[in-house]
Amino acid sequence: MKLERKILLIIIIILCFHILINFYILYNSKIIREGDDANYISDSFRFNLALSNEGYKGVMQQFLNIGGMGHPKFFSLIASFICESLKKIRLESINSLILFTNAFFLFILLISVYGIGSILYGKKIGLLAAILLSFSPVIFSFSRMFILDFPLAAMISLSFLALLKTKNFSSLFFSVLTGILFSIAQFTKETAIIFILPPFLYYSFSSLYIKEKTKERRINFSITLFLFLIFVSVVYFNAYNKELVKILHGKLLVCTNSDFFYYVRRFPLCYLYLGNIFSIVILPLVLSYIVNIKKRNIFLALYLFSPFLIFSFVPNKTPRLLMPALPPLFLLLASEVFSLRHRKIRKMYIGILIFSVVFQYVRFNFSPKIPTKYDMHGTGLLNIVEDKDFYIIEKLLNFFKNEKLPFDRSYLVVFTFRRINCVLNCEFLLRNMLFVAECPLDSDVVNAPPPGEVNWKEYLLTADYVVDKTGDIKKRGVLEDITGEFKKSLEENAHFFKKVYSCRDSNGDFIFVYKNVKKII
Repeated sequence: MKLERKILLIIIIILCFHILINFYILYNSKIIREGDDANYISDSFRFNLALSNEGYKGVMQQFLNIGGMGHPKFFSLIASFICESLKKIRLESINSLILFTNAFFLFILLISVYGIGSILYGKKIGLLAAILLSFSPVIFSFSRMFILDFPLAAMISLSFLALLKTKNFSSLFFSVLTGILFSIAQFTKETAIIFILPPFLYYSFSSLYIKEKTKERRINFSITLFLFLIFVSVVYFNAYNKELVKILHGKLLVCTNSDFFYYVRRFPLCYLYLGNIFSIVILPLVLSYIVNIKKRNIFLALYLFSPFLIFSFVPNKTPRLLMPALPPLFLLLASEVFSLRHRKIRKMYIGILIFSVVFQYVRFNFSPKIPTKYDMHGTGLLNIVEDKDFYIIEKLLNFFKNEKLPFDRSYLVVFTFRRINCVLNCEFLLRNMLFVAECPLDSDVVNAPPPGEVNWKEYLLTADYVVDKTGDIKKRGVLEDITGEFKKSLEENAHFFKKVYSCRDSNGDFIFVYKNVKKII
């Protein structure tokens, strides 16, 4: 019992350390969060507004309605409750929301990895795996982003911890809990099934072949599966989500990357995902695992390798999608270290591993030489970043705030460019300003309307304000066609609008705000 308390204390200390550093990084970074990152922040604020205005009934309706980008809403639900707590202590901000929501999931991740390791190998191996994982660049980087893959890694790990605690489905309580947690993982992101299915099938077949308590095991297995199917069906196949299958199908077919070896070719990303020093240090462990692979844990091997294979067939590819497969990698590495026969060599190797991840952590977070050219949504925010256009957000916010419009209805602000729209929408929601920011480009190519199908004049005139940006339009497909058609409509209907504000971005392009003089009184 004393050892358990010590380990829990160590995990809490590690968690607090990461919270402290993340606080420093987040509050010293001036970045424009865009795309998925910003959309999930906005989603969380909408959930919180529903909670404040309509109570739990409004929140449940939001939760059941997947819509939008086709992603489930568990992450936004948790974030909305954290947002409510932050409001009560007057710490409500985008950075606070990111910091404490991800801290919640990081705690789940560390506890789960430790738990899995202690069941399969022992407490020391579980603890070492949790420590090393927490200092992995991909984990601490995405704990500063608002992307679904990080919480999914936590919920998948927690689900498998519950599965192992069923003791081959001999425990009714943990069988019920496993079914519920598998459902919650599926509500975190739709790709959860890719990580769940192969290890679950292996574990289930192995458990059902055990001759003792066969009937009890089969009943518990059926309960786990039944609960998962029922809960998932309630969310994925309810009346709100008739278009969901179409959206997911579109993402699969339109966002295409036919390169089967995409993830193999991205192996150099170990520099960013595991760290270059750590990648070198673990090579002997990797070789040891390969040589002795027949003796190693099959459950963890499926947990690690099957997502790589499945995602290689899926056309929609990006490295961060495989983040939930990292916990078994660190569990396997930790077990390989403890399989070393000589105690002194084992202790020395553990020291080298911990030193390498801590050294990388310091270098990634505090060295100005670390490159920031990588796509944030692909690799995460690694160190302090200052966006040259960050100041534009404050200027536009101050402009709309100074308009002092009546609070008897909301106001629609339409953008002809995507980048500032996302973060401005977040800020409108955070500051309770009655504005809705909307952008024809604020969707992926799946949801983009085909050319010629939108009455752009009609769409334009629904806006109270239009924000336009000068600069050439890159002709690369349907999204750029939308921008061109929208700008053309703005020119043709200029008599409905009055220019009321302008500023320049870091590239020297002008940003103009037009007020719809026919609509706003």
